[in-house]
Amino acid sequence: MPASTKATSSARSTTVALNELRELLVETKATQTTGPKTDFREHLDLLIIVPSHWSESARRCGIRDSWMQYFLNGTRCQICQRYRVLSIFTVGNSTLNQSAEDRAKFFSEYHQFGDIVILNDFAESEQYKQRSMKTLSSMRHAVDHFNFTLLLKTDTDSYIFGDRLLNFLHQNEVFSSRSRMYIGNFFDGTGAKVVTDERVKRGKADKGKAKWVDDTFHNLTGLDTYPKHAKGPGYILSHTLVQYLAHPPIPFAPFTCEDTAIGAYLMATNHTKFAMPVYLSPQGCDSTDAVIDHYVQPHLMRRRWRRFVVLGDACSAPVGLSTDPKHAACAAGDSLKPIAYWRLSHNHAGPELDGELLSTAGSEAHCSTRSGVCSLRFVWRKQTWGLCQHASCWMEGVQWRCLQCIGSDGHIYDDWECAFSTMPSRTQRCDNWKSDAHSTCEPLYDLRVRKCFLNQSAAAAAAPAAPAPAPKQGMSVALHVLKTLLDQVAMPFVIDPWLVSRWESTCSWPAETELTVFVMHRYAAPGTLLQLEARVKQNGLQHVMTVKKTHDYVGYMLALSCPSLICGVEVFIHLKIAEEVLHGMWWPLWQWGSNVTVQQSSTSTAEKLEMLMCTSQKPSNFQVIQENNRFYLAGVWPESAEVVCVDTYDQKALTFQVVWENEDNIGEFFVKHHTLGEQASTAPQP
Repeated sequence: MPASTKATSSARSTTVALNELRELLVETKATQTTGPKTDFREHLDLLIIVPSHWSESARRCGIRDSWMQYFLNGTRCQICQRYRVLSIFTVGNSTLNQSAEDRAKFFSEYHQFGDIVILNDFAESEQYKQRSMKTLSSMRHAVDHFNFTLLLKTDTDSYIFGDRLLNFLHQNEVFSSRSRMYIGNFFDGTGAKVVTDERVKRGKADKGKAKWVDDTFHNLTGLDTYPKHAKGPGYILSHTLVQYLAHPPIPFAPFTCEDTAIGAYLMATNHTKFAMPVYLSPQGCDSTDAVIDHYVQPHLMRRRWRRFVVLGDACSAPVGLSTDPKHAACAAGDSLKPIAYWRLSHNHAGPELDGELLSTAGSEAHCSTRSGVCSLRFVWRKQTWGLCQHASCWMEGVQWRCLQCIGSDGHIYDDWECAFSTMPSRTQRCDNWKSDAHSTCEPLYDLRVRKCFLNQSAAAAAAPAAPAPAPKQGMSVALHVLKTLLDQVAMPFVIDPWLVSRWESTCSWPAETELTVFVMHRYAAPGTLLQLEARVKQNGLQHVMTVKKTHDYVGYMLALSCPSLICGVEVFIHLKIAEEVLHGMWWPLWQWGSNVTVQQSSTSTAEKLEMLMCTSQKPSNFQVIQENNRFYLAGVWPESAEVVCVDTYDQKALTFQVVWENEDNIGEFFVKHHTLGEQASTAPQP
């Protein structure tokens, strides 16, 4: 573009800016202000001024959409309804010297919300410059156009907990005080060093504090330490002090840092300093007494306000999530802990909400503070599915994916900001073990029938056949009766390995009067065990004792007796629940306690017993053995397997868990060996 054209364009822009300023001044001549159309004669208990740069539209939008709403009529803040509070933004008139596009955006915001005051006597050439003069100009406007008791000056990146603030002022009777009050964080404002360019160059001050360099204060006063002042993002002044600062008898010298300047300007005045919990960092939710904190981003301001609206607490946050798979799925992007619908429904973030409230929680969120210049939209962001978790060879696993509600500003928000009706699923079932070439999912049950090891020589085969066993042969009948009972509740059991070894060598059951069988806990649901106990007498057995170590049936043993009328001789039966551990298993061994004798009768039998954990290697698999045309399950253990029984001191071990990853084909086994699942309505007769 030619130089002459540039000059003409620049002159035209300046003319437009001046014309806009004249129009604004004409429009507001009656009230002598450029800002909110407010009846300034009405008394305000608290006036909040927020000096800002014309370009800080995003921050102003965040404030309007958050803490500024505490003080509106009908909000959840009860104390806020008792006091009249107004918040305004102030900007320098250098706004009118910007580009046409920037001016158009700014004035669109200005006219839409009506809460911005353009300071006619202050022009800000750069952001973070002349801050003390800008604050004094803002106070001057406040005194000239508003009737208030207290004035709070705060920053665009400060968050005001409106309920806490007004409760603090109310409880300390500040509104009714006649004293000249100066309220804020004086702890951090005591002994603060002046940041000079020389100190930064010499390394005596952090280079990150370069924007706080205040050579003017040092040159005018010769001081290296600021006077005591209310430090940081917010402080409160009574009307008398504001009036003095706004219209001093002699103009104040400009300093770089406005909070330190106010302390210096008031140093020689007669006033009362009163401490208020103001935090210099965004840690207001770390303490329940903080009324203001600092460096809070706009999207976090919105989060806090919406949590106050929905949950009643701006600082509600998810808890107990470190091991939750839903949390782990978003671990990389969840450092700020947004609240998800599932966390609310599981009472992980404040009071539990019902489904109707969850689905409508965000309905009032898209109000006027999120329209126009402050427009904000929300969509669900789906990330890739994570690993298949908790999958085993007998049960499908679960895959989680990170699902987040994303605003058009690019930040993560709580779930209720997005439409509940369009929320995608966070989980899906998975079974990727089936396609894993290196999977350990071998069948848990070998469908081959196991034979006994008796030598069937030709001579033995030619010998006369042995007479058929008597129908009441103790162990054999007890096994059959027990199998009939357990088949009725579809509960597969495994015979004691010792009995199996005897059967393999003789092809018959030993003439014993005690039988032990095991049921894997994965097949023994509490309801199934209760059904089993209820059917004992129906099948001709007698109940002797039931004992268990925990409420979820870990260490469970059911002691039964098969009377001689049924089994020919009385056979005692112990049914024990076996637990899975990594590469092994264990079952309970109940015995008399070391300090209990059989003769004692002051307590029940179960209370006299102590349990040992008998641990063994995991069986290679389970196979079928056939005896008298009946099929039973037996374990196949490595030759090196051994059993060790120890006391149960480790409570963590006393938990039900499915550890083995073998494919659980017991259902297929029941189908192919239907006799295992056959049911009998009556017990065998003697």
